Amino acid sequence: MATPKKPKSSKPKSSKPKSSKTSNQKEQKKSAMSVFGPAYIVALIFAVILIAVLVFYLFPEFKEWIKSKRTTEGVTGQGPKPTGEQIPDCLPVYFYDSTSQYLVPVHMPLRDDAMFTDVKARRIVERLIGGPPNDALQGVMPKGTRINGVSFDMDMVTVDLSEDLVSYGGGSALEQGIVDSLLYSLTELKDVKQVQIKIGGKKRDYLPEGTPIDQPLERDKGPNSNRSMPEGQPSGYIYFLERSGQFLVPVLMSWEGNENDAMAKLTVLYSPPPEPMSDSLVSPAPEGMRILKCEIKDGKLTLVLDHDNFANVFKEFNARDFLEATYLTLDDLESFRDKDITVGTGQEAVELWKYSAFEKLEKMQIPPTCFNVVKE
Repeated sequence: MATPKKPKSSKPKSSKPKSSKTSNQKEQKKSAMSVFGPAYIVALIFAVILIAVLVFYLFPEFKEWIKSKRTTEGVTGQGPKPTGEQIPDCLPVYFYDSTSQYLVPVHMPLRDDAMFTDVKARRIVERLIGGPPNDALQGVMPKGTRINGVSFDMDMVTVDLSEDLVSYGGGSALEQGIVDSLLYSLTELKDVKQVQIKIGGKKRDYLPEGTPIDQPLERDKGPNSNRSMPEGQPSGYIYFLERSGQFLVPVLMSWEGNENDAMAKLTVLYSPPPEPMSDSLVSPAPEGMRILKCEIKDGKLTLVLDHDNFANVFKEFNARDFLEATYLTLDDLESFRDKDITVGTGQEAVELWKYSAFEKLEKMQIPPTCFNVVKE
């Protein structure tokens, strides 16, 4: 007969005492964790931030690279966003006309009208360096000029350009054109009142021909305002066309009559420019245009025009240029948003918008925020 197996003993296992080696390892682990505790982490974060700040301010080109990378992602640089009812939707850049006598504002449509001021300022400088959109205008910045940095603080833009800026070969007129194009282009931005020019990261007292740039520059009267005005006559901007007929040019001029005489001012605009201006500029109005009435009252423009062949004359003249020049020239006197423009009087009076050349222009903005528009 088989002998039954004995059941396994349920006697508990004896617990051996822990070795001192295992205990020491745990103590060392606890000690290491205390070293890499909260204080260490805080110190590490502080060190990383300090290094980042030092790199950001010791290497301006890195700072500008960061800005250029984030502007297209909806994250913008420093400076306040534009405020007010009308947000500018174009960037203005001033080039010379073909005779290098007059600065011409060219407007570039913005892809993002919520860009910060320093980003807009950099775009303007980039376009100035890139040159004009076509052969009707002349560039002002020396070839090879590079941007070291563009910043905005309070109401001032600081532009730091490479040494190539002074490689234009001389000439006081050209030198003044460089300064004026930067000043007038950048101060078209509503938040900018001053422009500081640096070369190679440093301020300079003068440019080679003696133009001072040691202090921030501010607008005086505006572009194309160096003509002497007759004493006792009012003056303001008249918007002529440059010779090719593609771009409007604001020129400070005087007129006979009182300072609010809209008809007197339009008479200057619709007449051929006097010599020597006529070598560079032309009127946007066809020869023979007559002004029968011009009045601005309670925010409304009432303008009555006449011409022997009005129905056909704008086949050769640009109707948009004509209207834009009219609105911009009169806006110096008094702002208006409503208009009543007719051709002829009495029973023969016809609304301007009935003519085919003007029928799509009735809703034109007053004054035009963007004119002389070119696409980037």
